[in-house]
Amino acid sequence: MNKTSYFYLLLLITSCFCLIAGISLFIVSTKSNEIEKDAFRKFEPQRAAAFKWSYPDEDWNASEADAALKNVRQYFEAQEVNDFSREIGGSWRMEGPGNIGGRLNAIAQDPFDSNHILAGSAAGGLFGTNDGGANWSPLTDDFAWMAMGTIAFHPTQEGTVYIGSGDPQISSHPRLGDGVHRSVDGGANWTHLGLDSARIVSKILILEDTPEVIMAATMGNPAVKGPDRGLYRSSNSGTTWDQVLLPSDSAGVNDLAYDSSTGIMIAAGWNRLRNSTRSLVLGPESKLYRSDDSGITWGSVNNPWGNGNRCRIGLSEHNGVFFALVVGLNMQLDNIYKSTDGGINWSPIISDTSPLSNALGGFGWYFSKIRVNPWNSEDITLLGVDAWNSLDGGVTWALLTPVWWEYTVHADKHDLQWVGPNSAILATDGGAY
Repeated sequence: MNKTSYFYLLLLITSCFCLIAGISLFIVSTKSNEIEKDAFRKFEPQRAAAFKWSYPDEDWNASEADAALKNVRQYFEAQEVNDFSREIGGSWRMEGPGNIGGRLNAIAQDPFDSNHILAGSAAGGLFGTNDGGANWSPLTDDFAWMAMGTIAFHPTQEGTVYIGSGDPQISSHPRLGDGVHRSVDGGANWTHLGLDSARIVSKILILEDTPEVIMAATMGNPAVKGPDRGLYRSSNSGTTWDQVLLPSDSAGVNDLAYDSSTGIMIAAGWNRLRNSTRSLVLGPESKLYRSDDSGITWGSVNNPWGNGNRCRIGLSEHNGVFFALVVGLNMQLDNIYKSTDGGINWSPIISDTSPLSNALGGFGWYFSKIRVNPWNSEDITLLGVDAWNSLDGGVTWALLTPVWWEYTVHADKHDLQWVGPNSAILATDGGAY
């Protein structure tokens, strides 16, 4: 066989190999696309519900909603001058459902009164109880925006409490808010403190050592990119705010943790966009940020997982030790990382994550909370579809609550506050426990 024949034979073999490889890649790509389509097909009803608010555009104009709500409020205020009442008279009776409550995002106990508890719902406002949970009353029915994301009692001023509006879970059509509100009478009356454009306030942190300093972690309007997200700081109890950290125009700040003995603060960034046609849940700004001057200036942390993208991150701090629950690319638990040197270095605390392989149900962007028992630093709780607990600092894990399908405790846990060495209150998709 001459050189020309060898050349054409080699060319034929190479062409066949490329053709086979191309077909294989096409099959793999097609299969991957079909899997992705199947995974997101179940969200179509939610997308349709969201699209009705923005049609014919992809993005919802929240400013138009603000204007409409303002017009409605002005109309009723004008009518009330003429003795108009919104009361319809008659009496009401409970028709159900009686087995579960609505979704709660946040729950907190008053440090001055253990029977006074506040619970923030995903779309129904703030509720309060003065008898330890036996009876509840709505506290924000006159608010224009009813989604609640975070609650923070003042550590030294009895009766003072801050709430951040907007739904931080961002599960479907964004339930937006209008910033931060403060009450000085336990929740009976409220003053609006701004941050309207921040839209979703995920965490309010009052610095224990300097309680006039308030931090607000915000996610912005997930429907659109923009600068009105990130971390804000107030040095005058919420009268004015300064933006101190903006991860990017598509990433806000989801959580905060603070060590008052050192002034070190850790923030968790999160890439999150959600409108009627797209849902971004991870990215390069989903990482840790660090401040060593009580939140004034910020820098990035060398993340223990490297430079790869991650999803949502939840934070906790106990006696100077920081914990970070990290959601991985598969929307399951990546690991829980711990830092004992003020957030400079981090190490995983779970050597074998297989027992927790489905703790987040495959939609970890919906969860982000980790809680450490203030009476026992080895007692760590992970909140996901179920609540998982470790009593040895993260070495071994067991279910803290019954499995969700028994409905003894509703699925999807979003917040937990310890109220004693062996007791806690829990916020879930089905109310408080």
